[in-house]
Amino acid sequence: MAETKYGENVVTLPFRKGKRGALMSVGAEQLNGFNCTIIYAFAFETSITGLSTKPHVHDYDEAIYFIGSDPEDPSDLGAEVEFSIGPEGRKKNTYLANQQRSWFLKACRIVP
Repeated sequence: MAETKYGENVVTLPFRKGKRGALMSVGAEQLNGFNCTIIYAFAFETSITGLSTKPHVHDYDEAIYFIGSDPEDPSDLGAEVEFSIGPEGRKKNTYLANQQRSWFLKACRIVP
């Protein structure tokens, strides 16, 4: 869509079929150099879900959103989310949510 003045600011999001439901992951390459990563996925079961299935760290800030899919009440997740943050092998902070929530995480670097 780059043939217009702001066409490079509009992209088609590449949804693909996951194990159950659609998911999407884009970064600067797909977003025409916009330095951002966006992942969109649904969770259907009790377990670690999404693209990341193991504990991990990032060297960039991250925002994680849990949003319900009911258009009449997107605050209702229809489930309970358990989200743990902290270094592997040490006590983690665990949070529970059954309504929409966002976690904003600063970049984390592993220190030997």
